[in-house]
Amino acid sequence: MTNAIEPCNLTLTAVTEKDPKHLPELWVEYTKDLEEVTEQKLASSYFQRYLKEPKRAALEIDVNGKAVGFILINEICHFESNNKNLAEFYIHHGARRKGYGKLAALTLWEQDPGRWEISVLPKNIRALNFWQQIIRERYGINFLESVEQVEFDLINPNRWILQVDSAQHL
Repeated sequence: MTNAIEPCNLTLTAVTEKDPKHLPELWVEYTKDLEEVTEQKLASSYFQRYLKEPKRAALEIDVNGKAVGFILINEICHFESNNKNLAEFYIHHGARRKGYGKLAALTLWEQDPGRWEISVLPKNIRALNFWQQIIRERYGINFLESVEQVEFDLINPNRWILQVDSAQHL
């Protein structure tokens, strides 16, 4: 990645239904960005499932005490060999290109090691490049990627699926 990580205090904070933090506002921004790529709008009920349902979690990304993004994770994987799915990932426009996204992903994988899956819409080239670069930097060539047809999205079923075992370099 060409951008160095700016010195900061980055934390990942669990978000709950009782304490949604800044997730609702960040979700609105994220869905606007996503519409540019997919022409599909995700309803707020989608992210609310991550606040309520077991096997799902929402994390707010805070930098120096300020909310800059979120991560939604679940255990719904395309490949049975994986046990964690990074379902949605967002960094606020004003916080981009500072290395916070990279630091958040690496922090997540260090705090919750395992066999992770990241699915990316084929049209979202920026996201695909972001994930490929982070994974290559951290894990070298020890990851898998393929284009697959997923069952969890009937509107946009084709996805790049990246697989990485974050426990392999601890």
